[in-house]
Amino acid sequence: MSIIKKAIIVVAVLLIMAALTAVYIRVNPKWEPAKLTIETSKRNTVQQCTKPDGMTVETRFVPPEGYGRVSAEQGSFGEYLRNYPLYPDGTVLPIFNGLTDDSPYTAAVFYISVGDEGYQQCADSIIRLYSDYFYENGQYDKIAFRFSNGFECSYDKWRKGKRVLAFGG
Repeated sequence: MSIIKKAIIVVAVLLIMAALTAVYIRVNPKWEPAKLTIETSKRNTVQQCTKPDGMTVETRFVPPEGYGRVSAEQGSFGEYLRNYPLYPDGTVLPIFNGLTDDSPYTAAVFYISVGDEGYQQCADSIIRLYSDYFYENGQYDKIAFRFSNGFECSYDKWRKGKRVLAFGG
């Protein structure tokens, strides 16, 4: 066997090993468990249109004086959100970098588990709420979201064993 053929085989084996290593790392990320500690806020102000003793979205947030709440259809996502449980008023949770954000603009914190594999942020949170709503109502076929590149990721395909493998941004 010539030197060139041996070199091609060695390069091919190295490329395959590099690809397999990249896939393994991507499929088995090393997450640092989230350290969720619940603290009470030090703010002394009561926000307008909130009732600090309310423990759901509907009971915490009240319409301004002279206004009424629009009804939500029974079983709708709107009704689901209105009845979503909240942490007690003044609760502070850690943000993505492990610090806490004691913002005077935080009116409520949803009582939702984020597990021990990281935090939910931004779009993750609304995707989670929609997914939980559809799951609890047995509408599994509606649990599907598009990535920023347009690729649809559906729960139905995931249940059948399909997995997404993304590289880069």
